[in-house]
Amino acid sequence: MRPNSAYKKSGSQFHYYSRRSRYNTGPNRDCGNRKYLRAERTEEQVWGFVSGLLRDPERIKAGLDRLIEEERTQAGRDLERDAEFWSKKITEAEVEQRGYHRLAAKGHMTDEELAASLEELDEIRETAGRELEAAWARGEALQRLEQDRNALMESYEGMVSNWFVEMQTSSTWRIKGP
Repeated sequence: MRPNSAYKKSGSQFHYYSRRSRYNTGPNRDCGNRKYLRAERTEEQVWGFVSGLLRDPERIKAGLDRLIEEERTQAGRDLERDAEFWSKKITEAEVEQRGYHRLAAKGHMTDEELAASLEELDEIRETAGRELEAAWARGEALQRLEQDRNALMESYEGMVSNWFVEMQTSSTWRIKGP
């Protein structure tokens, strides 16, 4: 919606909203809604909706919980299991490296075979290290998000009641026309 202002014949000004796409595409193209909505009624309805949401901290907390769960889902499988898997890969690569050195020391491997095997293990270790760091980072990000949610909810409770009093006594929250 786009805020607009106009003057009545009496000279007084009034405010209204119209569809933004009407101005982007022209009055006769792509916009079936040609209504103009009076600012006072529209702002009152919007404020009623927003203030209803803000007065319900459980709804806000539920929304934040949903966001955290979505992040957890996007992070993939269980983060601890991922971290454990990649830690084991690193350990296995280190054990295998020692085995290759023993085989080479006993003459069961050529220097070229040892170099190729160690290079392969280095790649495995590097990949596992990156994945392990990524799993830790995802875990830390989720933990920060949960802490931020808790801190937000604590500060929200004290802040909202004062804010509502201010907003209801002030007319500055209303969007004015151009």
